[in-house]
Amino acid sequence: MHKRHSIPIIIASLFLGVIPAVAQRGPRPVLNPKEYRSSSGSFVLTVDPSDLYGRGEADYRVTKQGVVVWEGKKPFTLYEAGVTDDGLIGGYAYTHGIEGYFRESGNKGLGELHVVIMRATGEVLLDDVTQRTHSRFLHMPPNPLAQGILVDGSKDRLVVVVQDEDVNRRENSWWTYQLSTAKGLGKYGSGPEVPPRAPPAEIKPPDLPSFPDRPLRLLGKFTLEQPGPATASPIRDISGFDFDSRGQIGFIRRDSPRKFSFVLIAPDGPLIREAPLPIPDEFAMNGVPKAAWVESNRWVMVASRYGVGAKAAAWWLNASDGTLTRIAGFDSPFIEEVAGLRDGGFVALARNRSQYSMEAQLICFGTTGQIRWRLRQDNRGSIGALFSPKDITVTSDNRIAVLDVIRHTVQYFSTNENFLTAVKLDEVWGRKANYPSSIAADKEGGVLVNDFRGNPPVVRMDADGKVLAQFQPKHPDGRIIDSGRGIKVDPSGRVWVCDGECLLRLSDEGVAERVLGSAPTQESLSRMATLTVDQLGRLYAVDDRTGSVHVYDQTGSRLRVCKPDPSDIKSKLFRAHAAAFDDGTVYFSDGESFPGKPRFIQYAPNGQRVGVKEFGLDQVKEHWYAQTQAPHFLVLGYQNAFLVDGIGKVARTIKRRPDRNWLDVTSGASVAADGSFAILSGGGHWLGKPWHVNLYSATGEPVRLVTMPAGFMDSCFAYTGRHLATRTESDICLFKVTGEPLLQFSPPVDEFKEIRNRRWSCFATVGGRELWLASLDRKSVWRFELP
Repeated sequence: MHKRHSIPIIIASLFLGVIPAVAQRGPRPVLNPKEYRSSSGSFVLTVDPSDLYGRGEADYRVTKQGVVVWEGKKPFTLYEAGVTDDGLIGGYAYTHGIEGYFRESGNKGLGELHVVIMRATGEVLLDDVTQRTHSRFLHMPPNPLAQGILVDGSKDRLVVVVQDEDVNRRENSWWTYQLSTAKGLGKYGSGPEVPPRAPPAEIKPPDLPSFPDRPLRLLGKFTLEQPGPATASPIRDISGFDFDSRGQIGFIRRDSPRKFSFVLIAPDGPLIREAPLPIPDEFAMNGVPKAAWVESNRWVMVASRYGVGAKAAAWWLNASDGTLTRIAGFDSPFIEEVAGLRDGGFVALARNRSQYSMEAQLICFGTTGQIRWRLRQDNRGSIGALFSPKDITVTSDNRIAVLDVIRHTVQYFSTNENFLTAVKLDEVWGRKANYPSSIAADKEGGVLVNDFRGNPPVVRMDADGKVLAQFQPKHPDGRIIDSGRGIKVDPSGRVWVCDGECLLRLSDEGVAERVLGSAPTQESLSRMATLTVDQLGRLYAVDDRTGSVHVYDQTGSRLRVCKPDPSDIKSKLFRAHAAAFDDGTVYFSDGESFPGKPRFIQYAPNGQRVGVKEFGLDQVKEHWYAQTQAPHFLVLGYQNAFLVDGIGKVARTIKRRPDRNWLDVTSGASVAADGSFAILSGGGHWLGKPWHVNLYSATGEPVRLVTMPAGFMDSCFAYTGRHLATRTESDICLFKVTGEPLLQFSPPVDEFKEIRNRRWSCFATVGGRELWLASLDRKSVWRFELP
C-alpha cells in the first residue's frame, strides 16, 4: 500500500492558515453574499464579503423601499445580522473567520468576535470586541462562538447567543444590547428563544432530466498501445512485497478492482507460483490485502472492512500450492500493516475506528492466529507508549520495531510486549526527519527507514541505531526510483525497492543494478497518469512512471515523445496535469509541488524540452489549460482561477461564480475553441450534491451558472462553447449551454458502465466539432461527431 497519501490531505489546511491547537471539524463554512430584510420588508441590508470565510472587510448596501440609503465598506464582515423597520442593524463578525484562521501571513492569532450595531447610514454605534481563545475541547472552533442572533426592533433589543465554552455543560449565555442606545445590558444565563444559525442552504440537486435518446455518430477508434510482449509479465500491479528465508519474493497483485493474486518468484525472477485469492467482496473492496512471510512455505494474509467498528480477516497462505485457509475466530480491527515473527506467529498494526475517534493497536498473534497480547495507543506521550505508529517490522534478532511518524522515533518491543528502547531519528541522523513512512528489517538486527521526501530518503541503521548508510534510490541514468510500493532487505542483505510495476535490487549506493519485471522506459507508454488534447485533434498522454509525454494524432499514430530530464520526476505520478496548445507546445506538471511553487516542464512543438516554468499563483494546486493562442492560460487553483499570459502576468483573477457566490473548491475546467471556458465547482457524485458549471467568456466575464445533477461525474466533462458534455454511470449526456438537455446515449464501449472504473475522460476537440471519450486504463479513444 502506498504510504504517501496522508500527506496531501493536510495541504489545503496548511496553505490557508496556521492550524490552531484544536483540530478541524471538517470543511470550513463559506460565507456567501447575503440579504437581510426587516420585518415589513421596507429595509434591506446586503452584505458582500471580501473573503470567502468572512475575514476582513465587506461591501454593504442598505435600501429603503428600493431606494439606496447607503452603500460602502466596513473593515469587518457581519457573519450573521438583522435589520429593523427603523433601519437599525445588528450583527456579529469574526475577524479570522469562525474557525480562527488568519487571512494575511503577518496577522496571527485566532482573531476577535465583534458585536456591531449600525444605523442605516453606515454609522457604527457599537463595536464590542472580544479576543478569541482556543477551545479546551477537540474539534471545536475558538471561543467565543456565536450560535444565533435576534434583532428585535419592537423590543429594541439585539441578542447574541454565545455557546458555553464547556461543551458538556451546555449553559449558553445571552449577550444583550439595546439597539437604540447601543448599550450593553449584560450577559445572562437565559433569554429569548433564538434559533441557532442555520447552515448554508443546500441547493437541492436537480433531478436527472429527460433526454432524447439519440447517439452521436462514431467517427472512429484508436488505441495507444505500443508494441510489446504478447503476454503480460506476472510482475505488475504490485502492492507491497516480502522475502522468505530462501530469498524468494512474494507479493499481492491487483488484477482488477476487487480481484487479487498471490505471486511468488525466484530471487532471479522466474515465476514459481501464481494463485488467485478468493477474498470476499466485503474485504476486497477496501484497499489491497497485505501479506507477510511467516515460516517455510507459510504466509499470512490480511484484509479489512472499512468504517466504524470495522474488522479484519486473516488467512494462512501455503506458497507451495497457493491454497488459502481462513483463520477461524480471528479478532482484529482494521489492519494497516503486518509482519511475521520468527516463531510462526505475526504482529499487526491495527486501528480501531469509533464514530469520532481512532485508536491504534499493536497486536501479537500466535501460530494459530489467536491473540497473545494487545498494546493500545496511549496519548500521554511516554517514550515507551504507542503514540502515532506508522509501520512495523520484526528484526532479525526478533524485536518488534515500531516507526512513529509524529515523534520521529523507532520503538523496540520484545515479543512478550515489553518495551525495550527507542531511537530518536532526528538525533541519530543529525537532521530532522521529514515524514518517516515505512520501516524494514535489515541484517544483524538493523532496520531500514524510508523517510518520505527526506534528504536522502533511505537510512540504514544497525541494531543500536547507528547510521550505516543513507541514499536516494536511483536508476543508472540518475532518475529517481519511486519506492512507494515497498522497500525490503533480502536474506543476503541486499536492498530491494518496488515502484508498483517492477522490483529493483539496489547497490550499496542505492543505484538499481537488477530489475525484475517491466523497467520504466521513456520510449514506451505504460500506465497513463493523465492526458489532454489540443484543438487540432492531437492527444498528449503522460506515462505515470517516467513522466514522458507521448503525442499521437487522431488515428493513434505516435508523432513524438517529450522526454523529461532525469531530475524532473521525483516519484510515480498521482496528480499529474498537462496542457497543450494548437502549435504543439505542451506543459506538464507532476502535481507534487507543496510546499513550493507548482512547476511545469515546457516542451517545444518538436518535443524538445525547453525548461521549467513557474507562476506561483497557488501553493495547493495549479492546473493549466491552454486558452486561445499560445501562450495564454486559464490556471485553476484550489479556490480561485486566473487568466495568465506566458510570463505569468495575471490579467484577471476569478473568485466567484456567475451568481456572485464564491467558487469555493474547484473541481475541473474545460476551454472551448474560442477561448471561453467552464469551471466546475461544488458537487460530488458519491456525496449527492449538485455540480456548478460556471461559464465565462474568453476574457473572464461571467456568463451563466448551470446547475447539474449530482449523478454526473466531473471526471468526464467537456465544454465546446455551444454544448456541455458529461456522463452518468451508463450514458454520455449532451446539454445546450443554457442547461437544456439535448441528447443522451450509451456508447458502444466495453466496460464503460463499470462504475469502479473511474479513469475515463472526455474532451471537445477539432474546433469543438468532435467529442473524444478516452479510457486511461484501456489506453483507448473513441471519436464522436458533435452536432
